[in-house]
Amino acid sequence: MKTPFNIFQVIADNSRLANNKIQLAFIEAVLKDYLGEEKYYLWVEDLLEKDRENFGEIYFAKFDNIPIIKDINARIDQYDNIKTLSDVINLADKVSGHPNEKALVNYCANYEEELKKIEAINQELFLKFNNNRIEASLKQFEENLKDVKPFTLKQTREELGFTKQETFNQWLEAYFGTKYLNRNRNNGYLNFEEYLEIVRKFFLKFDESEFDLEKNIKIYKERLEHKLIAHSKDLRQIANHPRNFSNDVRIISEIHGIETPKGARIFPYHMASLLESEIPKLYPDTNQSSKAK
Repeated sequence: MKTPFNIFQVIADNSRLANNKIQLAFIEAVLKDYLGEEKYYLWVEDLLEKDRENFGEIYFAKFDNIPIIKDINARIDQYDNIKTLSDVINLADKVSGHPNEKALVNYCANYEEELKKIEAINQELFLKFNNNRIEASLKQFEENLKDVKPFTLKQTREELGFTKQETFNQWLEAYFGTKYLNRNRNNGYLNFEEYLEIVRKFFLKFDESEFDLEKNIKIYKERLEHKLIAHSKDLRQIANHPRNFSNDVRIISEIHGIETPKGARIFPYHMASLLESEIPKLYPDTNQSSKAK
């Protein structure tokens, strides 16, 4: 095998990643694993002799055509248009309903095994280039993520089925106090954590705390199709005494510490599921009598 060389120096003047050493190191490590280290060096030195001018382009093309990399890129393309939870649910439902759509891997025979190699290489380089400062790096990443605000309250409101901003704001205040009010000065932008906090609270059932797409995808899809809201006229029918509905809502809200908007006529899925579960419990004697009949 010929003497190893510094790939950073070779590509420095002819690279889309010239200033990103960790990405270059990652590409080099993956190519070495794919070709074998000796063949890798022979290939590079031969390429330098034959076509140094186009070295960078050919080098990256070789990387992009590694089967596992082609598969990863294909998955990225598949999910590139996913922007919201609704997009995730709709795609997951589509895949679960059509088994053939699960066949996203077309080039790599042992996708999971090769992916583990990629992950190991990535982890090794992360440690090397960050001098083992994982906690500090992750903390900085989290801080940077908070500054990225790809969502808006308007988009989130519409996704959750609320047509009127006033009604949506009332429920935001019921669940989160003033945290999400008066955001107009920032155009109502939300970072991912804020978006997920709101969607989780409005979208999930009262006794659910986290999303489980693998188990509940059909259930979530059905919720989306029903606009994720319920009207008081429909919820009244779950009680034995519909005329007492407003008072029932007040009692249950107090028990669960929710500042439900007074006279609310539209309820998010979370609150509707809570009312459906708890209102019948306010009339146990009546319910037992009904069952006896």
